[in-house]
Amino acid sequence: MGQDLESIWGDVFDEAQERIEQARRLTSTKSFERTVEALASAREVLCYGVAACEVGARHLTLSLGRLGRRSRFSGATGFAFADDLLPVSQGDAVVNSSPPGTCTN
Repeated sequence: MGQDLESIWGDVFDEAQERIEQARRLTSTKSFERTVEALASAREVLCYGVAACEVGARHLTLSLGRLGRRSRFSGATGFAFADDLLPVSQGDAVVNSSPPGTCTN
């Protein structure tokens, strides 16, 4: 990590800002509206995330639960992830917050 904490502090916020700007560039308002509508109308939401993306998926699960929405988290991979998908049925939504290729075995 080094000893220059001020520089590290700046790097952390710069990276966060870059990610926010990238998300804004890659996500249209219409896409966001469709996502909110899908989550709002879902019977249950399965929030999936592994590694660094696990935190976001767990946070979404918690937030939806606090809003009175049925939600659950999975951070499983391979056959264990397949087992977590078994209860998903028509009317449910699945949110994958992990980068492409990370939920395959």
